[in-house]
Amino acid sequence: MPMNKYPAIIAGQPVRYFWKDLIRVGIYRQPRRRFTLRVDRARLRRWAITGRRMLAAGLAIPINVDHSPSAYDTLGHIVDLAVRGDRLYGLHQFVGNDAARMAARNEVSIGVEADFKDASGRYWPDAIVHVALTPTPLVSRQQPFIEARAAPAVTL
Repeated sequence: MPMNKYPAIIAGQPVRYFWKDLIRVGIYRQPRRRFTLRVDRARLRRWAITGRRMLAAGLAIPINVDHSPSAYDTLGHIVDLAVRGDRLYGLHQFVGNDAARMAARNEVSIGVEADFKDASGRYWPDAIVHVALTPTPLVSRQQPFIEARAAPAVTL
């Protein structure tokens, strides 16, 4: 993905881009909310394809603090999704130096909706609707953020 297609400044704020693994193949149990999330390679691929279609349709996939829906807690957006091996990666667009600093101190967690309906009435089944920065992700042993210029090519 050519980096020149993404802005270096938004509303006067510097923008940084990082690839980060969001989730990998496995079974994840959420003890507080009591659900199990089963992830295989086919699901990773569906999430990447659906996410790219959502982005192409003009929908935003925000990066939030601790799954907060508040505008105040939005640090940027996911601008691409791709699968590499047994992991789904997101290209994170962090707006402002404060957002990049917060990312360096945290991990990520995805927000998934089984049947997301956008403002135009379109349904997006099993869609990633946000990515959260959090110190306590459901998915352990994550890889670090990798600056997009230095990241290896990531493909579907």
